[in-house]
Amino acid sequence: NITVTNSTGTYTINVSSDPLARDTDQDGLTDYEEYNLSQSGNPRSVDTDGDGLGDYVEYVLGTNITNYDTDNDGLGDFIEITYGSDPFKGDADYDGLTDFEEFNYLSDPRNNDTDGDGLSDLEESLFNSSLISADSDGDGLLDIAEHGLGSNPNAADSDNDNLTDGYELFFNTSVTGNDTDSDGVLDGLEVNMHLNPVLNDTDGDGLLDGTELDLGTDPRDPDSDNDGILDSNDLDSSADNVDNIVISYDQKYPEFINNLGGYTNVTIVHAADLLSQYSDSPYIVLVGMPDNSTLLGSIIYGLLKDTGSVLTEMSQSDHPAMAVRYGVWQPTQTVIIMNQPGLSSHFDILNNLRCMNVTKISNSLSIEYPVQRDSIQIDFIDAVKETDAIVIANFTENLTLAFEVTKYNDSTTPVQLPAHLSVGKYLELNVKNSTNGNSTNDKVEDAYIIVFYKASDLDKNGDNDTNDSTDIDETLLSLYVYNNSWTRLSKDMDWVYDIGQNTTNIEMYGEPYEGYIWAHVSHFSLYGLGVNTALSIQLRKGWNLISLPFNSI
Repeated sequence: NITVTNSTGTYTINVSSDPLARDTDQDGLTDYEEYNLSQSGNPRSVDTDGDGLGDYVEYVLGTNITNYDTDNDGLGDFIEITYGSDPFKGDADYDGLTDFEEFNYLSDPRNNDTDGDGLSDLEESLFNSSLISADSDGDGLLDIAEHGLGSNPNAADSDNDNLTDGYELFFNTSVTGNDTDSDGVLDGLEVNMHLNPVLNDTDGDGLLDGTELDLGTDPRDPDSDNDGILDSNDLDSSADNVDNIVISYDQKYPEFINNLGGYTNVTIVHAADLLSQYSDSPYIVLVGMPDNSTLLGSIIYGLLKDTGSVLTEMSQSDHPAMAVRYGVWQPTQTVIIMNQPGLSSHFDILNNLRCMNVTKISNSLSIEYPVQRDSIQIDFIDAVKETDAIVIANFTENLTLAFEVTKYNDSTTPVQLPAHLSVGKYLELNVKNSTNGNSTNDKVEDAYIIVFYKASDLDKNGDNDTNDSTDIDETLLSLYVYNNSWTRLSKDMDWVYDIGQNTTNIEMYGEPYEGYIWAHVSHFSLYGLGVNTALSIQLRKGWNLISLPFNSI
């Protein structure tokens, strides 16, 4: 009787041999040798323990011919031989894992760090990472690094912030915390938006990035609406976004539309429908190149053809460019034109639309500001085109403002300059409290008023030149102010800080000007462009033109 252990269990069996055969089973071992082995084999079976290794092979190797698993590690001798482990050692590489466990893991039983990632096979087993791949989840972060950082080796994005663990290491963000800088914005979104995921106020304006996204201000721009005030100090930052924007475009920009749609309702229309059904919409955005290749391109070109360098920039720029026109199809309308959207374009649109409401009629603009402010800057395309002027003003306190600027000529002005003084150009400025309608002209702390003049303003005989004796010499121009009577502006007035003139030809938004008169004052009123007759008399008496301080008239 012999005891045999195979893969199904341990058994005692009775064996015999053929007395007429030297090697009954012809396995290479004589019956005598099989009988006299330390573990007697079965002379009638070439593989006594059924492990896949013949008795003779096991005899040569030294393994147990009556036990299919010589080292009792759970892995049969034949498998150990073919697998490359050691049939005499339960843990061939001494890594703490049996050869049987390594077989199931498909790891190398003779290498204690199969994948060479710095973690032993046992550590990987305990960490639940792959023993045969240095980066179990393919996230760019080796398992040993994930082990040290405490991240999940089987999840490419351990903290579910839409930034894979390998990228988190690159950006120096946390692999286990989805908002590294605690600004309310997931790290993945910060990277996608080109924000700094380890700095909670990317643009340094005093508002957390998450707060800016909630408000609709640009977390990459400390002054989202370009009014010279940091977003954290700008009351415009808390203004409500408009309720609906009508958009027409030649190409699809899903990310731009989705970004904008996160703050307001977006209605997408075809160019033909824009003209027939949506032309009275208060807020319109057009995205496309100004050309005549498409209907939308023709509409855009028509809106920009008189803007000079603005049209050039929109047509030729490889980068996003934007222009704003007011009162295009109805007086209270704002139309924003973009050649292509950029990363921050939705913020630019939101901040342009909510910061002021403009009503444009011929030669006049009325501008209401929905939130309090202490400054205004009226220098946009339609301001210059309608009034030939730029106005920049600071006020003594924050006010809910409504500002009006109107250009007159001699026949429309409420009060006309004397004929011998008048150039025929007037500018009336008024500011009031939009809540109660009361005038707040007395709240003007200081203002720059710039009045542009054209060749046609100087050409009094209509022959298209300014060289005749009857034409106005631009060096004689002055600003006059009406306070019960017309008075020429002078620095002797306590509310006039400075005045001056620039006679250099200049183009503003496609409008050609011969020059401009400017004044730094603290008073809004009716102003008129006129001739300084006293200076004219002095010049006729032979004064040296070069010696006169024209830049500070």
